[in-house]
Amino acid sequence: MATVNVALKKATEVQSEIIKLERSISEKIRDEQNQLNTLKEQDKDMREQLMLAMQKNNVKTIENDLIKVTFVSEQTRSTVDIVALKQAKPEIAEMFKKESKVKPSIRIKVKDADNNN
Repeated sequence: MATVNVALKKATEVQSEIIKLERSISEKIRDEQNQLNTLKEQDKDMREQLMLAMQKNNVKTIENDLIKVTFVSEQTRSTVDIVALKQAKPEIAEMFKKESKVKPSIRIKVKDADNNN
């Protein structure tokens, strides 16, 4: 009976540690994701400003010792509508199907602090 009590106590301690670790990691991930989202938004705004300035002044390339920026004008891209191809010619779509191995991963969604979703 004493062995069972010791095992239960140890299991409870391990579970408590896991809960603390999970909470700590969750908070850190949430905070870092919020910082990353802020930085991404700032990056998007700066890129937009730079693109508009380059376009307005007909500048194709800006280069210095830190970065090289190239303006790429609007263009049309052609792609294959795989859904329509599968519906119209499923045998052809199957012939050209390509499978790739995908490494295991985790998905993390940071919940909005106000809405908890």
